[in-house]
Amino acid sequence: MKRALALVLLALASPAHAATVTFEGTVGSGCTITLDTDGALAITADRQALTSELLSGGVPATVTVVATANTQLHVSAPVLTASGAGYNVGTQTLQVAYTGLFGLTLIDRAFGTAGGDHGILALIPSILTINNRILNTSGFPAGTYRTQTTVTCGP
Repeated sequence: MKRALALVLLALASPAHAATVTFEGTVGSGCTITLDTDGALAITADRQALTSELLSGGVPATVTVVATANTQLHVSAPVLTASGAGYNVGTQTLQVAYTGLFGLTLIDRAFGTAGGDHGILALIPSILTINNRILNTSGFPAGTYRTQTTVTCGP
C-alpha cells in the first residue's frame, strides 16, 4: 500500500509544464512607392548621349510616393544594366535628374552622377519624375541599353 501511494505521489509530482509565448511586430518603411511609368532612352542627334528627356525623344519614369510619417526619400545614382556589343564603358558618364511635387516640397535636381536624400511629408501623395542619361564620347554601337535608378524611403 505504501508503495502504491508513493507511486501515485510520484506521478503527481511530475515536472512542471512550460509554455513559450512569442511576440512579433512589423515596422514598415514609412511609405509606399508605386511605379507609374518606366522610362525610355533615346539617342541624341550627335549619337553621344542616350537620354530619357522628352525634348530628345525619351520618356522619363514616374513614381508615386505616399509616406505614412515624415521620412526620407533616397534616389540612387543610375547603373548600367545592359549595353550593345562592343560598347566602351570606360568613356561613359551615367547621370540622373529628378523633380518632385507635393509632399516632396518641389525638388528640382539637375543632371548629376550622384543621387540624393530628401525629406518627404506624411500623407501627401508625391509624384517623382526621374530622368537618366548616358554620355559617351565614343558613341553607342547598335544594341539595347538599359539603366536603373532605385528609389527607396525610410528613416
